[in-house]
Amino acid sequence: MKPHDHDTIKPCCQKKDDLTYSLDPVCGMNVAEEDNSLHHQYKGTAYYFCSSHCLKAFTKNPTAYLSGQGEVSKTASNNRPVIFGTIGVGVLLLIFFGVVTLANGSINSAFQEFKRNWYWILILASGFGFQLGLFTYLKQRVAEKTTAVTAEVAASGTVSTGSMVACCAHGLVNVLPLVGVSAAAAFLATYQLSLILIGVFSNLIGITIMLGIIQKHSLLPLNALGNFVAFHSMRKFRNGLIAVGIIVVALTFFSTAAQSATLAVAAEQDTVITLKAKTDDQKSVKVKVTPQEIRFGQPVQFKLVFDTHSVDLSFDPVAISTLQLDNNLEIRPEKWDGAAPGGHHRSGKLIFKSIPQETKSLKLTLRNVAGVPERNFVWDLTSE
Repeated sequence: MKPHDHDTIKPCCQKKDDLTYSLDPVCGMNVAEEDNSLHHQYKGTAYYFCSSHCLKAFTKNPTAYLSGQGEVSKTASNNRPVIFGTIGVGVLLLIFFGVVTLANGSINSAFQEFKRNWYWILILASGFGFQLGLFTYLKQRVAEKTTAVTAEVAASGTVSTGSMVACCAHGLVNVLPLVGVSAAAAFLATYQLSLILIGVFSNLIGITIMLGIIQKHSLLPLNALGNFVAFHSMRKFRNGLIAVGIIVVALTFFSTAAQSATLAVAAEQDTVITLKAKTDDQKSVKVKVTPQEIRFGQPVQFKLVFDTHSVDLSFDPVAISTLQLDNNLEIRPEKWDGAAPGGHHRSGKLIFKSIPQETKSLKLTLRNVAGVPERNFVWDLTSE
């Protein structure tokens, strides 16, 4: 079947109280009966059409559409945007999991990254899927007018994918060791929030662009979304999103840059960062953590003291500890320099590798000490 000749489409989807609507039996669109020359009488009933193509298809074989065959085709056609939109969400999620698995060498790390940033990842994937659904709907209605939109969807999909990768871009340093590429990965990790927001606003702007095209050609369905779009200017929404997006992204970018510059100056001057000791006292075990002096480029050390009167401290501190940086990168200790497992009083130093200069915060996590799932100790390097 050839694409509809929608150059002759009547403005049938704009809701007006003085118009009567009928369902096009071929494609399922709602079309206005008034001033519509595209109609056909069949067995005493008038049928109205959105285009000359639908009219011609109906007159050739009316029974095919009135006997139910046309309804089957229409239902499948109506479900196609939902199907393609869902596929778009799935494809971007697969790309995310593939990139993170490749970067970190483990599917478990990909699930951990998804758990930390699931809200951003789903927002980005859903935004692209919604655009793909709109694109599919638009292509069904005016296939010959979608060339420009195809490029916009592809570009937005690239931005969304890149933004999701930015959620865990620090992992790329492990898989792309070349200096230039590593520097790019570090940039992505540092400006993670700004890049994610670019993806979010790109999706929103793309959605308004496609809704504007659908609105322009009067292809809106008679549902809640169609009624809303029919009476609101998508151009104004798009321009507003562009303005707000530029402001929000610029603010987050310059805020991150200022914090990074402060940390860089401190590193260049070999400034020593001193952090306060923190204590966690739960289930008869008291844990005191004292960060040792931090210098960028040198190992990070924490002095740990475990005190109890009833709990056996027979665990390996290296096995139960992780250090999480502000960009969600988790590193494990290199060694424990202290008392052996057992007893009721243990102390020693937990030693990690050096951390990047752009690091803004640290979170030390000890798991399953005396049945406590997590004991978290957090420090802000920019304010200490």
